[in-house]
Amino acid sequence: MTNNGVMPPKVTVMIPCYNQENFIAQAIESVLMQDYENLEVVVADDCSTDQTGEIAQRYRSDLRYRYIRNAINRGRVENIAIHLRIIHTESGS
Repeated sequence: MTNNGVMPPKVTVMIPCYNQENFIAQAIESVLMQDYENLEVVVADDCSTDQTGEIAQRYRSDLRYRYIRNAINRGRVENIAIHLRIIHTESGS
């Protein structure tokens, strides 16, 4: 909360990924360590075939975090577009 009791605007950080097992934990942790209080992290996994999903799911206990995995690989641009639409719809914008 700000000094006047108003919650600052929500910031959503989307991390689109595909087979990023070597980097996904660092990416997620770097966002979750920020001190901005109204923050959410959305990992948009484009049907990774490595351990990306298993690693990403370790953070699900954090209420600021969401992991979404496509059932099939959509490609980079469509993966981002799909999840931007979801985030935009949920925010009511």
